[in-house]
This record gives sequence, C-alpha cells and structure tokens, in this order.
Amino acid sequence: MKRLLFVILLLAISHFALADSFVFNKQCRQAYQHIIALRFNDGEVLLKAEVHQNPGNACPELLYNYIDFLKLFISEDADLFDQLEPNRKNRIKRLERLDDSDPYKRIAIAAIQMQWAFVRLKFGEQYTTAALDIYRSFLLIDENTVLFPDFQPNLLSNGIMHAMVGAVPPRFLWMLKLVSLSGTIQQGRSELYQLLALTEKDPSMAYLRDETLFYLSFIELNLQLDLGNATKLLQQFKPEDSKNELLVFAQASIQMRVGKNDEALQLLRNTQNIPNTFPFDYLYYLQAESMLRKLDLNASGEYMKFLQKYKGHNYRADAIRKMSWVNALQSDTAGYFDMMKLVAMQDVGQVDADKQAKREAKTKAFPNILLLKARLLFDGGYYMQSAQLLVDTIDSRFNPTEKIEYIYRKGRIAHAQQKYQDALRYYDLALSQGRSNPAYYAANAALKSGEIYETLHDSVMAEKYFRLCMDIEPDEYSNSIHQKAQAGLDRLGKK
Repeated sequence: MKRLLFVILLLAISHFALADSFVFNKQCRQAYQHIIALRFNDGEVLLKAEVHQNPGNACPELLYNYIDFLKLFISEDADLFDQLEPNRKNRIKRLERLDDSDPYKRIAIAAIQMQWAFVRLKFGEQYTTAALDIYRSFLLIDENTVLFPDFQPNLLSNGIMHAMVGAVPPRFLWMLKLVSLSGTIQQGRSELYQLLALTEKDPSMAYLRDETLFYLSFIELNLQLDLGNATKLLQQFKPEDSKNELLVFAQASIQMRVGKNDEALQLLRNTQNIPNTFPFDYLYYLQAESMLRKLDLNASGEYMKFLQKYKGHNYRADAIRKMSWVNALQSDTAGYFDMMKLVAMQDVGQVDADKQAKREAKTKAFPNILLLKARLLFDGGYYMQSAQLLVDTIDSRFNPTEKIEYIYRKGRIAHAQQKYQDALRYYDLALSQGRSNPAYYAANAALKSGEIYETLHDSVMAEKYFRLCMDIEPDEYSNSIHQKAQAGLDRLGKK
C-alpha cells in the first residue's frame, strides 16, 4: 500500500512539474517594467505575488534573472557574482520543463544564457563558458524564429544577437565560422526598430519599449556611422523616462555625443538619486564627464562620488586621471602628479580609458594644457571654442606626439563641421606622421577617414581606410577603434 501511495504521489508531482507554463501576464509585465527601471524592490513584490498566485507560471524565473543580470552588470560586485551565479542553472532547469510548443521557452532560456555570458565577459571570467552560452542562445533564438515566425518578441532576441554577431572583431571571425553564427549590425538594428514601432502601435507589445530603446541607443552610438540617426532617436524619449536610470544613461550618452552636452548635464543633474532604485553609480562618472567637457572644474566632486560609491574596477583609473586633469587645468603641478601616482596604483579595468590612464601615468609627463582644453571642448561638442584654441601654427615646443595630436585635433574639428576635404587632409597628415607612434591618433584618423568616404558614398576608399585602421595597433583605445572599423566594414557588406 505504501509503495502504491508513493507511486501515485510521484506521478502527481511529475504531472505538476510538467504542467508549467510561461505567461507574461499583466502582473509580470508590470514587474518587468519596474525591473528595467532598476526598481528591483517594487518588481520583486509583484514577482512574489505572482509566484504565490500562479505557482505554475515560469515567467518569474526570467524576470528574477533580469534582476541578477542588471545588478551584476551595473555594480560589477565580484562578491555578488559568487552569490548569484548558482541561480542560473536552477532557472534554466525550470524553464526546460516547459512544453516545446511554448514560444517563450527557447527565448527565455536564451535570454538567461546571454545575460550570464555578458556578465562573465564584463567580469573578465570564463570566456569559454560565455562563448558557449552565446552559441547556445543563438541556436535557440534561431530555432524559435523558424518554429514561431509570427511571434513578435523574437524581434528583441534576434535584434540583440544579430547586432552583436555583426560587431565581432575580425580576429574572432574564425570562431563565428566554426560554430556557423551569422548576422549583421544592420539586420539587428532593423529588427529592433521594427519592434520599437510595434511597441508604439500595439498596446500588447508596449512593455518591451524601454529595453528596445536602450539597445538601439547603444547601436546608434557605437556601431553606426551617422550620428544623425542617434539624434533622431532622441525623439523617442519621453519626459517620464527621466524616472528610469537606464534610459537616463542612454539619453544622456546620446546627447553628449551629438553636441547636446548642456542638455545631458541638465538631465543628469535633475535625475540624480532617483528614489527606490538600485544605485547606478556610473551616472556620477557620466555627469563628471559632461562637466569637464565644458571645463567646469567642479567635475572633481562628481568623480569623487563615483569612486566612493562604485564597487567595480572599470573607469576607476580614468576617473582619477580626470581629477588629475582638473589639477593640471588649475596649474596645480604637484596635485596633478600626486593624482597620477594613484592612477598607477589602480587595477586596470577592461575599458580602453583605464588602459590609457595607466599608460599616461607611466609617462610621468605634465599634459599640454592647450591640447587638453581643445580635446575636452571638442568632446563636449563645443567645436568653435575648440577650434579657436588651435588657430595658430604648431608650437615649436611641442614634442612629436603633441604635434601629431595637434594635426589630428584639427581634423576632428573640420570633420565635425562637415569640412570633409580639410578633415581628410589633416587625417592623412596624422596618419603619415603617426603610424609608428603608440598613440591612437593615426588609427582613429584612418577610422574617421573611412567614415567620411562612407558618407561620400565612396565605398572603395571607405573600405581601404577601415582596413588600414585594422592594421594599426595603437597602445590605447585599440579595442573600441577596431570595433568601429569592423562595424564600418559590416555596413559596407565586407568582412
């Protein structure tokens, strides 16, 4: 009798285990929107209610993973990574119990795998595991698209994956061929814009708007030639987006790149310390950058807030370097070198800005204030002010690298002012004089020349300069420059 009861109980448990479904109902969508806005506590309240009311709904597994992913990606807290990493396996196991006929099954598993791959890459750990997760995600997304071609959420998964595959640097293309991954930036961009349009027209798809807009912001800023598209994308942001720190980051990042630095600074100041949200400490760094680019020396205070609050490694060395620049701009030579000693003591993050900061600290040289001001004003979109600093001929006291930078800066200003022939002339000079120099000026001059020729619809010359850029290996900003050159080749249909 006991055996019979045990068998009946086992069958009942198995039945309920297999009876799971994935329902993105109203409560889950509200939780998701809270999570994307970094209001994790509010999202978890709704998720706990959903688990209690609908224990068979597997949707909370994906949404809880969003919380883990965003916490780790934003904070870069290594201890938190060790604490949360075991969740991945259990969530995938629960989702694998869904029926194969459920269109959410594959893309939910793929999303979790992709999110953990991004986290591993951010922490600089387990590259092989991350690569395998990306490969598995791609296969699941591709399969789901074939099985459920009219399932609109596929557009988000496909858009992210295709853009990511299209942006892979040439040195890793052999890996894509090995595992038969394919996709282009333009393909992913098109899919995301299609989804963004759907979120405006179809109320049932509106919940995906914020995440879609965030990814499109990244693509337009980092993988596209025409910043006019990024400027147009600003029209998609609404006043209520100022309550979503992820979208504040996206909007301010675009504004800072398209000559709207003052608007970005105002946005960042108005939205600091949004209540009941997970701390997005990078926004302090971004505000400091915006201030420094208009030569506001109070930027040091925001850099210090970032350093005091942020637990990760990325951008720490650069933040201290920028504080040393403030000292230099104040003619505080001793303060500059004291701060640069602190830069030399920092662990190098993964970002190129940190690597350049460390290299700059090793030179033990005081910066050229004229060129530093011109650089900062240019980065802030204050082109006329930057140009006014460079009206004279090269100072005979400039060292060789400074002479190359002076020519390069003149090219960047002419380029921004759409004086393309002048820009190309300066870029060619920077290339001829700087190709053997370890600084990034020659490589970026080649990249920018390729972008001008692409704008002028001369694909032959554009390809020539993009490939020339890929052949130059500067000691600084190499990763980001080469990624943009590869994106240019991708836009031209070249690999």
